[in-house]
Amino acid sequence: MTHQETFTVIAPIKPDQLDDLRAVLETIQRNVRHNDLIPFARFPQVHFARFIILEAVIDPLRNTTIPASLAFSSCIDAPLKDYLQSLVKMAAALSSARDA
Repeated sequence: MTHQETFTVIAPIKPDQLDDLRAVLETIQRNVRHNDLIPFARFPQVHFARFIILEAVIDPLRNTTIPASLAFSSCIDAPLKDYLQSLVKMAAALSSARDA
């Protein structure tokens, strides 16, 4: 049986970028497997992947705002290193295409 691993990243969202992020995630959702941003079909080791916007909330114990964050979580076939390298290569290719 193939060993599976999980990968999760949580990153803060700048308040002025929240609407743009929602638009990007909607674009991905329209064609999860073959979108131009993160074409998950190119990652055969992925069993599932999910982006979640964690809305800003008030911490009731400290009465402070916890800012909005983006969570990305995926369950993949091991090794994790191969998956991360694939994500980095995809990000580099997208960055190059955007800068061209």
